[in-house]
Amino acid sequence: MITPKYFIAALLNIILINISHGQANSEKSDTVKYKPLFKFPIASASHTIYTDSRVQNDPDKGSVGMTETQLLLNMPVKLKEKKLFLYNGLNFNILRSSYKSEVKTIKEELYSISYSTGIISILPKRWKATVLITPTLSSDLDKEITKEDLNIQSTFLALKRANPYKEYGFGLMFNARFGRGLVLPIFSYSYKKNNWSVYTVLPGFVSGFRHFKKSNIGLYASMFGSLHNFYAAGNSNSNFQKIGYTRFTVGPKFQFNVYKSLYMDLTAGAVLLNRLETFDATNARVLETNFNEKLFIRINISILK
Repeated sequence: MITPKYFIAALLNIILINISHGQANSEKSDTVKYKPLFKFPIASASHTIYTDSRVQNDPDKGSVGMTETQLLLNMPVKLKEKKLFLYNGLNFNILRSSYKSEVKTIKEELYSISYSTGIISILPKRWKATVLITPTLSSDLDKEITKEDLNIQSTFLALKRANPYKEYGFGLMFNARFGRGLVLPIFSYSYKKNNWSVYTVLPGFVSGFRHFKKSNIGLYASMFGSLHNFYAAGNSNSNFQKIGYTRFTVGPKFQFNVYKSLYMDLTAGAVLLNRLETFDATNARVLETNFNEKLFIRINISILK
C-alpha cells in the first residue's frame, strides 16, 4: 500500500533528478521563450454561500446550509534567474455548516490551514517540473491540537509548453480532494488563442472563457473536498472521528479587472454532488450522508501578476 511517507520520498527523488538534469543541460535549452498563458495569483479572498438542501434518508427531514471562506497567499522566490524558483503558499479555509430539523439544530465549523512549499524547475525543451509538499492542519479546533490534526499532502507536476497557445502536463498528487487521503493522477491542459481559452487541471477543475478587454466570461466546473478531525457530541477522546466533505460545482463565471492587478470574480451555479462521510480513528467509514442538489454563489477578489 502506498503511504504518504513513500509517496513524498518518490516525488523528491523525481524532482531532484529533473533539476540536476535541467541545470546540467541549461545551455541546450530552447532559445524560444513564450509569455505565460495565464496570470499568476499572488493573493485572493473568497466567500461562498450554499443554499439549504435536504438530507437524504433523514428520519428528522432536516436540511443543511453551508458557507465557506478562503484566504490564499502565494510567495514565489527566485533562486536562479529563469531556471529555479522556490514556491511558498498559505491557505486558510473555514467551512461552516448548520443542520436544522423540527427536533434539533447542529452547527459546526471546520478549519483548514496549510502551508505549501516546493521547487519549480525550468527544464530543457520548454518543460517545467514542480514538486510541492503541503503540511496541513485540518480540525474543528474544539480540543487542543495534536498530531492527529496534522497531515501532509503533496503534488508533482511536469508541464510542457508546446507552442505559444498550448501547454499540457501530467503528474501525481496525494490529497483529500475526494474527502479522504488518496493518491491521484493529474492531467493539465491550457489553451489560449485570440479571445478564447481553456484551462483544465483534472481531477480538480475544467474552465473555458471568452476574453474581453476588461473582463472574462465563461463556464467553470470544480471537484473539491476536504478531510477534518472532529469530536462528536460530548467532546470526549473516545468520540474522535474524521469528517470528509466532497462537492462538485458547475456554473457560469464572470471576471472583471477592477484596477491594474486587482480582479473580482463572481461564480454561481449548482452543486451536483454533495457528500459527507465520517471515519473512525482506524479510518473505517462510519457513515455516508448525501444531500439533495443545491445552488451556490461565490465572490472572489484576487491580485494577479
